[in-house]
Amino acid sequence: CPHQDPPINGALTCDRWLYGQFCSVQCEERFDFYTEPASLYVCGSSGKWRTDPPGKETKWPDCSIKRIPGYSKGIEFQYYVGDCEDEETQLQIKQNFIGHFSNTVFGRVGGCLGNVKCSVDNVAMFCGETDENILVDRVPGIDGGLGGPSVRSCSKLPEFDNGIFEVSSADSTTGSVVCNDGYRVLGNPVLRCDMAGYW
Repeated sequence: CPHQDPPINGALTCDRWLYGQFCSVQCEERFDFYTEPASLYVCGSSGKWRTDPPGKETKWPDCSIKRIPGYSKGIEFQYYVGDCEDEETQLQIKQNFIGHFSNTVFGRVGGCLGNVKCSVDNVAMFCGETDENILVDRVPGIDGGLGGPSVRSCSKLPEFDNGIFEVSSADSTTGSVVCNDGYRVLGNPVLRCDMAGYW
């Protein structure tokens, strides 16, 4: 199947004992998936990715929005605590994969059940890049059918010569330019994150 990078601010896990045909993605607990991920990504005999449950996007999503307390796009096993590069965190990520995979139909019919190779030692794990410059706006409207608030991701905070940009709203979508002594703003000092995610 075609290579796909691990999710930003997350990790990719795949089995090693079944030729890497079963994979899953996880987010570091402070971040959430941009769109609802599949529970499992399966590399089919045709050499193309498919999903379990069927019908999900086969390109797994990045963890590119801040996680909203009490609301997640993924299943609980798809989140981990800590730095992906840390050994203890990697063990947790691999255990999350084994725990989930063993409860899928694939795991119950020979993938894990009665298979001694189904262990954390046989899980391939890859960390994605880290991007801390993520902001969230809760917007009424279409929420992708997930039953929670809609979220949009704002681009990196703007930088200014002779001043700074301060986020001033609780939802991190409005901010203002504050100039250094001896300088003043020309134009409106207030910026908002638009629906496209730009300031």
